[in-house]
Amino acid sequence: MRYAKNKTKKHVRSRARGSPRRSPIVTRSVTRKRAQARAQAQAQAQAQAHHRAQGPSFRVRSMVYITGPRINVTGTGRVAQVVRASRNKQKYVVRLNYSGQVLVVKKEHLRKATEAEKRADPKLHYRESPIGRIFLDDLEA
Repeated sequence: MRYAKNKTKKHVRSRARGSPRRSPIVTRSVTRKRAQARAQAQAQAQAQAHHRAQGPSFRVRSMVYITGPRINVTGTGRVAQVVRASRNKQKYVVRLNYSGQVLVVKKEHLRKATEAEKRADPKLHYRESPIGRIFLDDLEA
């Protein structure tokens, strides 16, 4: 092996990789720091994704538009009124405007209804009695 001028043996460059040789202790600490940085970046990405997924929560009696799921389900593409929310605000009980049917919908499939959508899908039922106590604890799983 060649030795560079004014350098000790530990600074000899490896022919295979072209990088200075390190002791195993230094290599472990560098690996640990990289793993910590990677884990921190991953945690930040998850936190941002969770924040985006949370989105706005809907008030009771507010009008929402059901956007999904992508399969042929009753109520998709319809305006509904929020009747009740689960404790973690991830599922909502809604009453469809056109028939008064009550559905449980995930938050990711709801958005606030625009004025044009409300006019296009008016309320066609007379079910105004509030729904009694609806417990959604079993739906939160």
